[in-house]
Amino acid sequence: MFTLLNSMRFIGEHYGTPWEQGQLLGTRTIISHPINSFFRNNINYHIGHHVYPATPWYNLQKLHAALAPEIAARGAMVESSYLRVLRRS
Repeated sequence: MFTLLNSMRFIGEHYGTPWEQGQLLGTRTIISHPINSFFRNNINYHIGHHVYPATPWYNLQKLHAALAPEIAARGAMVESSYLRVLRRS
């Protein structure tokens, strides 16, 4: 079961993103339910994880807030649900 859920997470955060355009645009952040974020150590804040991979899990949400203006300006992908992303894939 864990393998299936982890695969869905990986697909949601990477599939259909323009890898060749760099770390900011080559992945997506999914603002999911706080319980999901907790059990996955905030890895759903995936853009920040790719841009600054050494950031501890407990600071990824703060990093996302700090990067928000650049994320919006560059049109990076931020979604509200893993299921919405997977339905489109």
